Amino acid sequence: MKILIIDDGQINVRDVRAACQTVAWELVSLQPTSHIREKIISQLEELCRKEEPFLALLDYKLWADTTGLHLVDTLKKCQIPFVGFSDYERNKALVAAGAVESIDKNDLLAFKGFDKEKLVKFLEGVIKKLTV
Repeated sequence: MKILIIDDGQINVRDVRAACQTVAWELVSLQPTSHIREKIISQLEELCRKEEPFLALLDYKLWADTTGLHLVDTLKKCQIPFVGFSDYERNKALVAAGAVESIDKNDLLAFKGFDKEKLVKFLEGVIKKLTV
């Protein structure tokens, strides 16, 4: 299973990668070479064609003047379902734009660090819904 993460926070990418590794999922991430929105969109299109992820985790607040809402059309065009991966309020906007589900990043921060198990269980449920 290949999952795409679109998040400007490298700690978030690292933590999600570690969670995915516990169940042998491959994680690919969008690492734009520019913060110009049109270039980010172009790089996302290329990454989606090349990697063909099954699902994307999409943060709301990204680079410079780009938000997750600016990338929704590209994910839809590439037929990649996406999950809102931000805080509760921003996730509402991503769900309204077509996210199949959402998870509040703050809910994954456990007393002892990032709750990998909680993220994996959440993603397993999303994947199950998408494959039924």
